[in-house]
Amino acid sequence: MAWLTAVFWTRATSRLLALSLSACLAVCGLGSLLGATASAAPAIPLALDGQPVIPMEEQPFYSALQSVEMRLGNTYLGDIASGTPQSTLLRFYVAMARVNAIVSAIKEEAESQPGLLWSGESRRKIQEAERLFSNALLAIDASQIPASIRQGVLEESAFKLKQILDYVFHHSDLPINPPNNNTKASWELPATAISLVQQPDATGSSKDYRFSAETVNQIDRMYAALEQAGALEKPNHPTVSASLLTPDLYQQFTYTLGYLVPPKIYLKLPQTWRNILETPVGEQSFLQIFLTALILAVGIPVSLLLLLVLAQSYQRSPTRLRRWPQSFWNQTNLEAKAWKRFILVLPILLLTITAHHLIDREINLTGHSLRSMEAFFSTIQYTSIGVLVIFLFEALGRSGAHWIHSFRGGDSAIEQRRLTNVAVPISRVLGAIAATALFYQLLLKLGLPPTAVIAFSAVPGLAIGLGASKLLGNLFAGIAIQSDKPLRVGEFCSIGSDQGFVSRIGLRSMDLITLSGRVTIPNSRADEERIINYSPRNNLSNNAVSQGLELQLQLPSGLMVLQLKDLVKRTSDYLASREEISRHDVSFHETNTGQAELTIFVNFEAEDWRTYLRIRQSILADVKLILAIVNNCARTIRVAYGTSKEKLDLVPHLLREAVNADPELNTEFCWLINFAEQSINFVLAYSTQQTDVVKFLDGLDALHGRILKNLNTAQIELALPIQTIQLKGEGLIDQQQIKPGS
Repeated sequence: MAWLTAVFWTRATSRLLALSLSACLAVCGLGSLLGATASAAPAIPLALDGQPVIPMEEQPFYSALQSVEMRLGNTYLGDIASGTPQSTLLRFYVAMARVNAIVSAIKEEAESQPGLLWSGESRRKIQEAERLFSNALLAIDASQIPASIRQGVLEESAFKLKQILDYVFHHSDLPINPPNNNTKASWELPATAISLVQQPDATGSSKDYRFSAETVNQIDRMYAALEQAGALEKPNHPTVSASLLTPDLYQQFTYTLGYLVPPKIYLKLPQTWRNILETPVGEQSFLQIFLTALILAVGIPVSLLLLLVLAQSYQRSPTRLRRWPQSFWNQTNLEAKAWKRFILVLPILLLTITAHHLIDREINLTGHSLRSMEAFFSTIQYTSIGVLVIFLFEALGRSGAHWIHSFRGGDSAIEQRRLTNVAVPISRVLGAIAATALFYQLLLKLGLPPTAVIAFSAVPGLAIGLGASKLLGNLFAGIAIQSDKPLRVGEFCSIGSDQGFVSRIGLRSMDLITLSGRVTIPNSRADEERIINYSPRNNLSNNAVSQGLELQLQLPSGLMVLQLKDLVKRTSDYLASREEISRHDVSFHETNTGQAELTIFVNFEAEDWRTYLRIRQSILADVKLILAIVNNCARTIRVAYGTSKEKLDLVPHLLREAVNADPELNTEFCWLINFAEQSINFVLAYSTQQTDVVKFLDGLDALHGRILKNLNTAQIELALPIQTIQLKGEGLIDQQQIKPGS
């Protein structure tokens, strides 16, 4: 299996390498085609036929050029852009010539210097050339170039512009006299599309002249026209300004590695090898195309593998393509998964930045190929940052809830869920806002006009105004619920006609677990409905939440006050004996119809319907059994008329004797209460500590037998049979009413 996997990956890698090489060649081929199209532009002659060319040494600006050249002979730290067209034009021209001279000297030194790395003096010179080149770039207005390709285009434009100026200064038939004042807002070089315009500096306090944005747009066309006409070579006639000429400046820059100076190890190669490696393939050299394809062949498979593992993190059952991704994601901890997703996207961003830097600065890809790569890498980079930000906020939201919970010193799972329920939606909103801002920044970087980006950003606002008003209503209602906290995750409540456990409170809606399933309620509706929260705001333990239960039972008619008090006491003792019940209240009252009603309220630990229903059913059943016992602790004995007074006086004694014969029963009283039409009525009340209903009914049956026996022995006639109360009598079992929350 190992060798099969190796073969699979070898083939896959080979295919990706071939694909990357093809893509690179396609990009470079497209660049060459675009370059060829640009080269097809007709050349615009800078000198009219029959007109003599004015030598550069005879141009009006030449003395000023010599002065600028003398000042730039040593290290120059000033700005290239200046307050006059003449100064900016000549400073840029001399600075670029100075950069070329420094780079050429460093290349010559590489052949004689030992070692494969630059010496300290060479590195100092390279830094000087880069600093001078950076200052020269500031003299060109690049505001209209898309930010994604701005730096590359700006650098290429500077090299091409220098060679164009070489040709213009040596082949113009018109005097070139750039003004040495700032009276004009712009100045155009005669017979060219090169112009300098006055622009404010960064502080806005002064206005400097820079090569205009229109000049940048025309540089490629002018360079292609001169290159097609073969006019970029060094002039044949002698000139005292030959040191300022740079006939192959752009070619040296575009076909070699490195930024301004190639690596020393590359310059150490034999010239024959370098000529082969620098073989032009369109706008690039063979070595540049090969190294670019190699970087893509390494970066693309790694990125695809990371994306594959990232996709598997969302699968319930990850595929068995790899063993380690399964173990990597085989966790139910959402906090760990969020951080792992962040960690998986981070290398993609780092690979993109590294590949971008290598291709742009080290391999030195140029032309249309570089512009295509710049746009591609910018898109991947900003997309990676956006996804990374979303995962980062998700992870911070979950970890933040965990940190806050740990800081507060609790280990309650339900409290952890509540904090996560608040932190995660907020973090997701912040992540979405940051990702949206990055998306708009990407549009600007790719060259979309700011006005178009503003118009595009107005679309979500228009959508919200037209069709998302409910979304905003739910959002604000969710914020109100999160701040006022009428409900919390894990609490038992009623929202309108829905009753259940709160499992989630989001910014748009909340979830309620009811008996029939999960009910999603919009926050705006929950905010308008009547909310009944049956859960007190105190935890009984670290792992559960207290829920409230209210029961109201209609009692049978005819219960005496003594029985009602006994019922309340027995019910309270029973509830106090149950460990899961933390608090209870029992009372009786009389309704408007005159019927007695028993009210029970208890708190107990429950987080789901199964537990809640089990406890409610148990309490209800046991209380009804207690009621059955209490209801049967009183009897009415009807003695017939005509019974002598002596026998009537004997009835209470006989009844007490029958009751006291059972050790589980205790006589409370026995009174003659009234005279009915056909009987003389005695009431017998007794109490018992018996909790087993079956044993109590057996004792009650024996009591009836003793009463009949005692009365028969005393020859006392009963007018009617002893009244008994059935366990399923009306009002005892079938008609109790339980309010919502039970």
